[in-house]
Amino acid sequence: MKRENLLMITGFSLLILTFAAASLNIWRRSANEANPNQQIIRLAHWQLEPPVRKAFEQIAKVYMAEHPGVTIEIIAVPERTYAQWFMTRLVGGFAPDLIEMRNNDSAIISRYFIPLTDWIEKPNPYNAGNPIADFSWRNTFIDGLDNDAAYHPQLLDYYGVPVSQFTNRFIYNRTLWRELLGNTPPPKTYAELVEVCQRFTAEAKKSTRKVVPFLSSVYHANAVYQRLSSSQTQKLTTQLYGSPLHSVTNNEFGLDYVRNRWSMDTPEIVSGLEIMRDVSTLFQPGYEAISREDCVFKFLQGGALMVYTGSWDYGSFEDQAAFDLGVFDLPVPAPGTSGYGEFVLGQPSEGSVSTSATFSLTRQSKYPEIAVDFLQFLTSQRGNRLFAEASGWLPAIVGVEPSNELKPFYPQLKGVRNGPEFSTLGLQNAGRVIGNERNKLLGPNGTVEAYRNSLKANLGDAIREDLTRAVIQQNKVVQRQDSVIAAFSQELRTTPENERLLSKLRENEESQTLLETLTAWTSLNLAEPVR
Repeated sequence: MKRENLLMITGFSLLILTFAAASLNIWRRSANEANPNQQIIRLAHWQLEPPVRKAFEQIAKVYMAEHPGVTIEIIAVPERTYAQWFMTRLVGGFAPDLIEMRNNDSAIISRYFIPLTDWIEKPNPYNAGNPIADFSWRNTFIDGLDNDAAYHPQLLDYYGVPVSQFTNRFIYNRTLWRELLGNTPPPKTYAELVEVCQRFTAEAKKSTRKVVPFLSSVYHANAVYQRLSSSQTQKLTTQLYGSPLHSVTNNEFGLDYVRNRWSMDTPEIVSGLEIMRDVSTLFQPGYEAISREDCVFKFLQGGALMVYTGSWDYGSFEDQAAFDLGVFDLPVPAPGTSGYGEFVLGQPSEGSVSTSATFSLTRQSKYPEIAVDFLQFLTSQRGNRLFAEASGWLPAIVGVEPSNELKPFYPQLKGVRNGPEFSTLGLQNAGRVIGNERNKLLGPNGTVEAYRNSLKANLGDAIREDLTRAVIQQNKVVQRQDSVIAAFSQELRTTPENERLLSKLRENEESQTLLETLTAWTSLNLAEPVR
């Protein structure tokens, strides 16, 4: 038989098999949906790492075994297309019941998702019989759901349930480390990190090994920039807000730029830009051009000593790496030392790390009570322990210990609060300006001076746009909550003994007053010109 004919028959056979498999899948789904005794809950996420996908499937199987008549379908969507898929499903009216959140826009949240507050404030029934049985569901989470993905202050409701928490660490090739660096311990300061990279490069050159010390991509580099640049603003927090413990919000720090309380000439900011440029020279040439996936692939192929990434990657690294792995934290400059130590108070604490990988309940769910029940099972002590062990992720629930392998990733509570984050400012328009101009800092011919001059010309207007948009959104929330408060007040006239309703009314009134004050303060300062 001719080779061309064989290829044609093979291709046609594969096409038929693919079509048959797709048809069978559609038939099964249709049969399930047509079965009045079968209740289907679909959960969508973008975590394509094999251990994580396996963990979601495993927890679904355990739940289904204990809940006959319920089918949990897990939908994994590639991260690159997730944002478009997310909005298409919501707008098109065929979203899954539970969906991992990528958009915190209040208008989208309030329109397409169901508030979870009533469930959140009650105990999780799946914790019955353990030490946290009487805790509200909210208080079983390590951070008490004190994060923007779970609680939306502009809407005064909880909308999300997280399943993990994440930190960033260096994951390094322990085998390669021993071969070229011997018994050298992991660095404890930024200066030691630079020394390790330089020494490794020299040893690799001697051995003619084509390996780099610090592998990165734009995605990974941003986490490095945020960590190190924020170390340079630790003392600035005290200067601006009177205490190193003050938790600075993105809007607050942006507004202080508008108020001329800091600028591109502030010494701490200049030092932060200098350390960003300095650390970028440790990355492999052309790091800006490779994707996150390509970066990970090269590391797993043994092409680098280390990569700075999130705890979410460790499970899949362990599954795929053919070498031993080690973990250490990214050290900041030692306080008071030359070389970026002037403005540093110490190694940052991770006590404020929030729970993540948050799922929300769509208004299109046919069985919201069952969907929430599955979330409660997933985030019970038992369920979260099963999920954490299978996924290689950190647990999110009080009393669930991480595995020995993941203990180096557990948030470090000792240390100081890191300073305001200005490598993106955490603002949409300002972040775009900062990112678009960054080649003037990090490019081959980049300089701190050129970058600062560029930002001086464009950053103020971008921050104003962000804050103006925030004020508009806040005013809409205020108007909406006026109606809610009026409804609560009216209902209390008929049921004055309702303590829970009275508590809810007071909470809404307090939040409303705070939001109105914040909105007025922001508006007042935006009226002043940026000098």
